[in-house]
Amino acid sequence: MKTLALIATVLLFACKKEDTALKTGNISKQTTDTLTTDTSTTEFLGFDSYGQSLSVGGDAGKVAYVVSSTQKYNSVMPNLGVRSIEYKKQVPVSFVPLIEQVSSDGTFGETLVSGACEMFAQSYPDRPFILHGVASGSGGQTVLQLSKGSSNYTRLTNDMQTAYVIAEGMGDTFSLGSTGYTQGEADITAGTSYDDYRQELVQLHDDINVDVPAITGQTNSIPFIVGQVSSINRTSASMANPGIALAQLDLCINDSGFTLATPMYMFDYLPDNTHFDGLHYRMLAAYYGYAAKKLLVDGVKNFVYVKSTSVVKDDIYLEFNVPVAPLVFDTIQVVNPGNYGFVVKNSMGKNMKLKVVEITGSDTVHIKCANSPSGGQVSYAINGLLKKAGRTSGPRGCLRDSQGSTIIFDPGGTNYPLNNWTPIFRIQL
Repeated sequence: MKTLALIATVLLFACKKEDTALKTGNISKQTTDTLTTDTSTTEFLGFDSYGQSLSVGGDAGKVAYVVSSTQKYNSVMPNLGVRSIEYKKQVPVSFVPLIEQVSSDGTFGETLVSGACEMFAQSYPDRPFILHGVASGSGGQTVLQLSKGSSNYTRLTNDMQTAYVIAEGMGDTFSLGSTGYTQGEADITAGTSYDDYRQELVQLHDDINVDVPAITGQTNSIPFIVGQVSSINRTSASMANPGIALAQLDLCINDSGFTLATPMYMFDYLPDNTHFDGLHYRMLAAYYGYAAKKLLVDGVKNFVYVKSTSVVKDDIYLEFNVPVAPLVFDTIQVVNPGNYGFVVKNSMGKNMKLKVVEITGSDTVHIKCANSPSGGQVSYAINGLLKKAGRTSGPRGCLRDSQGSTIIFDPGGTNYPLNNWTPIFRIQL
């Protein structure tokens, strides 16, 4: 195969912050990153879906199904299938077209691999490489159980070794472009603290960035494309203090090795309030693919987040990073939980009455309180009913950008408007 140049792989480098204003989940500012460009060559660029059951298409024991049953962008997977946990004692020997498959026991269906690769390919038609996808994750795992030294981590590195060997046998090269990271529910259940989770996830990312390049010989680093865990109302404690979701957002804003794919509250969950059906996995996956393309090719962290906060007397002004303006309150896709998902607490921790919640201009939310909120907190999508998740009764908000007006995933098929929804956050005022 003719050598193809992987051009414009853009990486964002910044110091990792162990002590930031986000230490307790309080977003204050965006880290300024220095943009540098790494140019390398690869014929196959990999996407690995890693994490717990959402990363591999788990459906809580219901009848699973797949949507991505054809391959229209020449993307490939290992010949034994997309979920590598299903062939523990076998080693793939070739690449075949990337097509989703239901697991033999019928409990795992559409993974996040096909939708991610398809959206990446759709948004980058002149890409100089073939996309390779594999799902190395496993259900019910904490971040430590996915970390170096575990059988899960060994499976991931083996998947990279296998892809490299197959490509080399064809006279080509392979490198891992990004890791789609979808996890957090197990750590919520385990009661992992904000600080511990953040440190453990950074370590996992660092280890992958040492061990995978040692296999592939690649020089480009491997970002984590994170899906913010949104089934946070699993316990009363996590409902009040969703530390895992906030730690994920902290890293996506402040660490150059992480970016956000999306929160997930705008989707319909299955009755277990944790998993999705095949169609919703495919739509979720598109966010990973587009976020990977925007980061690797365009050098942009493509998600909505608060850039600055100001308090003037009784008024709060939140200025957002908005990938595609304007901001919109969408109460059709997401049922309004009250004040579009915003809650303000005073310095004593009591909920404040909000007189006005409105969008001003194209990128700012204005909140007028009954009295001064100085010293308090403003949060978003920390609400909903205990043990519920999703767009009708779970922790949720109605604020999104307008990217879906121009970016449509799989037009004529899935036909999903890829709006960016605001992640779960909490800010000290």
